[in-house]
Amino acid sequence: MRDPDTAAAIWDAADRPDTRNRAFQSAFRRGIRDRLAGTPRRRNPYADHGTFYHNGVTFSRAFRRYWTDGWKAADQYLQRESRDASALR
Repeated sequence: MRDPDTAAAIWDAADRPDTRNRAFQSAFRRGIRDRLAGTPRRRNPYADHGTFYHNGVTFSRAFRRYWTDGWKAADQYLQRESRDASALR
């Protein structure tokens, strides 16, 4: 995994979750950390506990979404960093 400063830089540069809920923010940060650690996107740690008889919106899906958004933000950051490094060669 990269240093904690990289995770902080991604957190500052990313489109942060539009929520004041600390648990959702933590899921977003966890997505960043997991991407930096090399965890594949399909290994989302939050299980999907959707329901078939409601409209399907559950807290588990919200956590999955925030984790995925954090993972994507870190992935975009790393891709941009890689492109910039290869442009300097």
